[in-house]
Amino acid sequence: MTDELISVLSTVPIPEPWLERLRNISPRYQFSVLPASKPEEIPAETWQNTDVLFTFKTLPQIDTAPKIKWVQIYRSSMEHVLENPFLKSASIQNAGIQNEAVQFTTVSGANAPQVGEFILTGMLTLSHQIPEIITYHGKREWDVKRWRQFKTGELRGSTVGVIGYGSIGREVARLLQPFDVKILASKLDVMHPEDTGYTIEGKGDREGNLFHRLYPPQAIRYMLKDCDFVVVTVPLTGKTINLFSKEVFESLKAGSFLVSISDQRVIPFDTLSSAIQDKHLRGAVLDVFEDAPPAQDHALWKLPNVILTPRLAWRSPLDFDQAMMMFSENLRRYLEGMDLLNLYDPERGY
Repeated sequence: MTDELISVLSTVPIPEPWLERLRNISPRYQFSVLPASKPEEIPAETWQNTDVLFTFKTLPQIDTAPKIKWVQIYRSSMEHVLENPFLKSASIQNAGIQNEAVQFTTVSGANAPQVGEFILTGMLTLSHQIPEIITYHGKREWDVKRWRQFKTGELRGSTVGVIGYGSIGREVARLLQPFDVKILASKLDVMHPEDTGYTIEGKGDREGNLFHRLYPPQAIRYMLKDCDFVVVTVPLTGKTINLFSKEVFESLKAGSFLVSISDQRVIPFDTLSSAIQDKHLRGAVLDVFEDAPPAQDHALWKLPNVILTPRLAWRSPLDFDQAMMMFSENLRRYLEGMDLLNLYDPERGY
């Protein structure tokens, strides 16, 4: 095995205790931490000598980082860098040459526990009509019709549809086990239900045996007609944009609830708003894309059974530590020539 040094650049701040842990993986790794949001904020010489990059979205300009072999993205998806010229150039230039390609990986799975809790909270909040109850709390009064108005539901015994059975969908399935629910799941590759990505010990559904039935994406309309709750966790790709068309909403079971942590372009605001106003959908929680909330006069803001949050599902005091644990595992794999976890596939789009 070669003793050649490996230059690792992080454009994300890394506290010294974590840097020390990363250095202990191997003396071959040489770390540089230069927080930056734009590639020009990094010295040209640093880009030229970088072998491994850890970043949120700061990628080098084309042909300025000839040594880079691996980019670890500090996020669970690639949605925010899909249009970056460096990513596009690396994907096109190395198409079909797997061993020479610049490898891109995400921290998918590292934040699954907190996102799973967010989704479960959303499901319970909607089914127990907490938003409406809070409204009455603000009025400091009880409505005499409250017994008829507040017909809360239960997770227990319900059917939950999980669209996107990745690390987050699997953690949702695990959390739902005590509620005795029937889980229907949708996955791109139904022939391989197991999870080959990064999983925190004891979390998720690595073997793929917590669902009752698995559907391909083409069959989600058939799946949704039986679901009391719908959880959407698919990444944004060319195939998932506008996934929830008018026809898909019409296939939902009347009175069902929806919780989505997918990019807003997966579920168009206007179509969702119509489904709720028509009372086909009883309520929704959307952890929408942070840079583009609905317009201030959009109907979604006015609907009491809709909760909009600005990409908060993944936030947790443990978020950074969990991401660094996943990065550490990939650093070990890279050093030993093993397959990296959470590899980005240009053809799939995630």
